[in-house]
Amino acid sequence: MVDLIIKNAQVVTASDIFICDIGINKEKITFLEKDTKHKSQKIIDANNNFVLPGGIDAHCHIDQPMKDGSVMADNFETGSLSAAFGGTTTIIPFACQYKGESLREVIKDYH
Repeated sequence: MVDLIIKNAQVVTASDIFICDIGINKEKITFLEKDTKHKSQKIIDANNNFVLPGGIDAHCHIDQPMKDGSVMADNFETGSLSAAFGGTTTIIPFACQYKGESLREVIKDYH
């Protein structure tokens, strides 16, 4: 018994694209199988759609003070919600450093 089975998922690997069932247990993928015989209380039919991991945005501007007085549209709450609804599960905000500023101080200030 696994926590979740996603049936009929279109999976892309480094060498192939195929339809299979994805087994997830304790938040980890435990198998990729065609027509699995495993059991789960929670089953999702992907209906031959792509099943993708969440994305990572390693350069976003959230709640960032600007020298010209402009203000970013998103704070950490709205930016995080927006990212999650778009399939991005990890955001890494960009700390803006201007000429002559110490990187250490910019990061300290941003935190």
